[in-house]
Amino acid sequence: MEAIFDNRVLASLAAYGELQAEEPSAERTRQLAGMVVHLLEESGVDAVLRLPDVPAVAFRFDGRPYLMGLTWGERAMDGAGTADFIGSIRSRAEDGAVMVLSMSGYESSTPAGMDGSVLLWDRTHVEAALCGLVSVSDLLAVAARAAFVDGVGYAPLARMLTVDDASTCPRMATPDLLPPPWPVFKDSYNGVPATLALVGEEDGWPPISGIAALDVDRLVVLTEHGLVELDTARGSTSWIMRLAGCVNEPVVMPDGSVLAVCNGAVVRVTGDWLEAVAGGFTGNVHVLAGPDGEAWVVSGSGPTFGAGRGTLALTRISDRVGGQHRYDIEFNAGIHTAGWLAGRKFFLAAASNSTVIDLNRSSRASRDDWIPSVHDYRAHLLVVDGHRVITAAGNSTGLGVTVVRTDVRARSNELLADLTVNLVSGLCVAPDGTGYLLGDVYGARHGPRDPWPVLIRLPGLRPPTSTTAATPQSQATVAAGGSMDPYDAVRLAARGERRDYALEPRPIDDGGQAEVFRARHKPSGVFVAFKRLRSTAPDAVARMKREIDVARALGDNPHVMAVLDHSDKYEWFVMPLAQESAATVQAELSRPEALRQLVTAICEALRPAHALGWIHRDLKPGNLLRRDGVWTVGDWGYGRRPRGQTTNPDRTRIGAMLGTEGFAAPELSVDAHQAGPQADIYSIGQIIGWALRGVRPQANTPLLPVDGPWRHVAKEATLLDPARRPATVDDLLELIRQEFDHDQPGGGDAAAQLMVAANQGDAAAAAKLFALAARSPNDADLYCDVLARLDFDAVHAAVTADPPRAIEVVHAMREHLGGDLSWEEAARITTWLHWIEVWAADHGDLDLLEETVDVLLAWDARWDQWTPQRHIRAWMATLEGEPAAVVARLLRRNPDAARHFAELNETAASTSASAALSGKDPSTGHRAEAAQHHRLTEQTAGAAADGQHQTVGRSSRRCLRQIPGSSPGEALGLRTGRGRSRI
Repeated sequence: MEAIFDNRVLASLAAYGELQAEEPSAERTRQLAGMVVHLLEESGVDAVLRLPDVPAVAFRFDGRPYLMGLTWGERAMDGAGTADFIGSIRSRAEDGAVMVLSMSGYESSTPAGMDGSVLLWDRTHVEAALCGLVSVSDLLAVAARAAFVDGVGYAPLARMLTVDDASTCPRMATPDLLPPPWPVFKDSYNGVPATLALVGEEDGWPPISGIAALDVDRLVVLTEHGLVELDTARGSTSWIMRLAGCVNEPVVMPDGSVLAVCNGAVVRVTGDWLEAVAGGFTGNVHVLAGPDGEAWVVSGSGPTFGAGRGTLALTRISDRVGGQHRYDIEFNAGIHTAGWLAGRKFFLAAASNSTVIDLNRSSRASRDDWIPSVHDYRAHLLVVDGHRVITAAGNSTGLGVTVVRTDVRARSNELLADLTVNLVSGLCVAPDGTGYLLGDVYGARHGPRDPWPVLIRLPGLRPPTSTTAATPQSQATVAAGGSMDPYDAVRLAARGERRDYALEPRPIDDGGQAEVFRARHKPSGVFVAFKRLRSTAPDAVARMKREIDVARALGDNPHVMAVLDHSDKYEWFVMPLAQESAATVQAELSRPEALRQLVTAICEALRPAHALGWIHRDLKPGNLLRRDGVWTVGDWGYGRRPRGQTTNPDRTRIGAMLGTEGFAAPELSVDAHQAGPQADIYSIGQIIGWALRGVRPQANTPLLPVDGPWRHVAKEATLLDPARRPATVDDLLELIRQEFDHDQPGGGDAAAQLMVAANQGDAAAAAKLFALAARSPNDADLYCDVLARLDFDAVHAAVTADPPRAIEVVHAMREHLGGDLSWEEAARITTWLHWIEVWAADHGDLDLLEETVDVLLAWDARWDQWTPQRHIRAWMATLEGEPAAVVARLLRRNPDAARHFAELNETAASTSASAALSGKDPSTGHRAEAAQHHRLTEQTAGAAADGQHQTVGRSSRRCLRQIPGSSPGEALGLRTGRGRSRI
């Protein structure tokens, strides 16, 4: 049977606990000296207790004699007292090294008169050895090196046990910057939408065993190499402490310290301070948060196959080493993990069956208390409330993870999420109720099994924790005397004094010219965001002043990030503390209603700004911040001031890129100073595409949603010509309203009415019908039954109104190629495409020509309509120059359609057709006759009766107009069945 703890450690800790409970005395110090001798001997070091007037321990280590003097007073030793004590020990040490163990510590780690031959220890060193965290011999080796090599007599425990390594802490990033190797979601259930928050670097992460929430947006990640602080919004990381040997989940205590299991002991990390708090644990050890701020430990396992007593135990950790109290548990299972429910109730998660133990009632779990488990492999756990827990674990294949909520009263389980990750490395919940699961997608790697972490956000796993530390808003409300705005207290006390704010040691955002810290406003206790410049260069100061000036100008706008206080030199300012940015919630924003809320907020922020002449010029997801559910626009540092208020025109240079690549409008790289509101509207369009596509946009390339109403909004907002975009944010909002708040006509009565009006000569109706088609690319009825019934003049009117939109419409027509169509409908669509290619060739629009010819040839290859082919063949024969080259190139690319026009090769004058079929482009000069023909002609079917030849462009139009009927089908004689293609 494996022992739950080392009996030596248990005995030593029990004895030490008794000593701590005693009043200070010489006897207590002598007993402590005996413990030190015992610890040294167990480490293989021979030691002797000397008890003259001062208790001391003599030993030899690494060939050097030592004499350790012990003292255990009520107060820390001051410098003079330490020096005197060192002198008294040195007088007895002969030529050996001197050590001092002061259980009450030192006021100074470098007292006067101390040289490199003196080693200073305090209670943390002894307690680390007593708890089994480290052996005395290992401590001695590090302490001797620090004293005799580095000249440092007092080395705190953290310095002795942590790795002094300046290597970069492994990082994570938002998925738009660092995508995972595959989609990590299968499904989410029961109102818990799983979203991908961060993806870790592919290399550099050591094995991870657990996570815990420091606050609403920071986690502590426990790795094989130590504790890492992770910003859940941005992915920035920093080492809390590089302490090897830590395993399983950390626990964040009410005072902000972190507890972790390390080498069979429980350690507390508080800033740079390290101490052991409990020990003697073996087996599967987990530290838990318990009632009233206590910490508990579950360790060991139940009997194997029901035989034996088992080693499972719950242990309460005291606030002092040696005060831990153990409860043996009878439960025939191998425990994965555990969680505290309420009072002295604990949930023990195991394979096959889990259970609830109420220590106030019994430490034994009977079969009646068992709850079926859904996880057969090691699970991570968090507690929702007194009767519900959530567990997450992988499966036997290693290719999936499930998240399950268990109701311990009903003994039931419900699935919350199914994730495509290889395993779970941690599960926790933040004070705001948001859960986080740290998964691993190492299966995507080829080679050694190294972690590739992904952080998954699980909103609303439990109600927010109503604690002062976790809810800055409640702090502020109290501080402000019940004010509805928690930040009124900061505003009222603002005086531009840096000393009014206590900054946390690490920034929450580390930008190019500034860094942002979470800070506490000392007079009110409200937590705020403190932004300060890295450099006080004039350009940096000017940009920060812009942010402050915008906030002053738009201070009553809830969607503009407020400035609460600032430096008179514009070197720092204070703003409300946002919970997240758009960059951290992209998956949430992929829902249309959530995205509309964000876009509306941006427009509400920009409307008064644009009215005053301010242009943001750097809208991007990272600058869109959400506080208490309200989206705000921040970081106006690159904003353009109203006309006439520019302080230094040279800061915005013509031809210099301004803003963030991909989100910045093209005109910002030409002359950013002349940019207008349409530059911000372009950025909104790119943000829409980013939110729905989940990828970062490329420079000067619209990132459009795949389909749906947002596609049209984003397209209109990101047109390369600023004059063609919505002119104001209100125009953009109206466009959104039209797309979402009204049923689009599609192939219904409204579209049919537009078609009739267009065929009666209403050019505006034709343009509107094309615009409607561009917004509804998947509407087969609209394209095949309405749009294709436009007559020749209506088609040309629509194309003339907006050629780029015509390209979109033609491109969308390709998607309906395989529809359930009649031969008549296919012929009508083919002719409709032909009319557009005629317009494109006549007007020299090669982009539209190329797209239309390509789509037309695809339709022709599929349907092989003889009657349209006659007119297309006649038109092709009239082409010359670049249009001929485009058609030739596309005929070679579409051999299935090219064979339908093979007879063009038999026409001596047909340079374009001959080139297409022979594999040569007439514009390349490979054929001498291509340079000799200025015009290619062929008698068209419509003019065959009078034997006249038609000329380029005008001849095609005249020929088509001579065909009776107003629609393509009637023009081809399809109404009476004449001229049908072969079937």
